[in-house]
Amino acid sequence: MRKRRIRAIGATGSSTVAPLVGEMARRFEIMNLGVRIDVQTGETSRAINDTLNDTADIGMVSRALIHILLPIAAPTLAAVLLLEIGRAVAETAALLFTSGYIDRMPGSLLDFGRALTLHIFDLSMNVTGGDVPAYASALVLVAMLLCINMFAMKLVQDWQRRRTILV
Repeated sequence: MRKRRIRAIGATGSSTVAPLVGEMARRFEIMNLGVRIDVQTGETSRAINDTLNDTADIGMVSRALIHILLPIAAPTLAAVLLLEIGRAVAETAALLFTSGYIDRMPGSLLDFGRALTLHIFDLSMNVTGGDVPAYASALVLVAMLLCINMFAMKLVQDWQRRRTILV
């Protein structure tokens, strides 16, 4: 009878994740004969270093979302946020025809109101002599968009600077 070669897989890292990974490893070994998974506990930083140095196949990281994945995903999240803000500003007609608008000023932050783009539309189309206030409102809207874009560009530059320092 021929002996089957056993392949060993190493998993190192966080002790908080180790019980879960240990149980998963046990079930994986039952389903895949010829594979052995060695689970060793330590700290999250050990998991990252061992995985980068190829001394472990699996890194068990318990704080990945906050300290590792979030900085990597931050530029993408910022881009999505900016695209959605632009989309919300641009879809005035859809907002106007589906939700309507209110003529009165909101009393609090939780009170109903209308978007600035709807306000500009209402001033220019429905108010006599409303062109000058509509232009002023449009200037406020453009200034707000420029501020949001400059803030986003600064955030992206800071994230890129931090990323180059870490790498």
